[in-house]
Amino acid sequence: MANGRVQLEGAPRDLIESTRGRVWQRTIDHDQLDNYKLNHEIISHRFFAGRVIIHVLSDERPDGFDPVQGGLEDVYFATLASVRRPAVETA
Repeated sequence: MANGRVQLEGAPRDLIESTRGRVWQRTIDHDQLDNYKLNHEIISHRFFAGRVIIHVLSDERPDGFDPVQGGLEDVYFATLASVRRPAVETA
C-alpha cells in the first residue's frame, strides 16, 4: 500500500521474481550516501558496523555493486520507489 491504495498484488514468490536482476547492493561510508542518492535510485539503506548498506534499483548492474537475492522487503521498497518517481519528476 502507498498513498492509501494497493499498489501491487500477487503471489509472494512471483513478486520476488519480478525484482530478480534489478536490485543491487553496495556498502559505502556514511558521508557518501548523498552522492549515491544523486546518481542511483536507492530503494533502501541500513547502517551496519559504522557503514551503510544501500540497495539500488537498476535494470543494469551499476559499477561496484553486487546482485541481491531479493525478498519481499525489496519488492516493497522498489514498488514505493516507482510510485514516488512520477511525483518527483513532475515537481
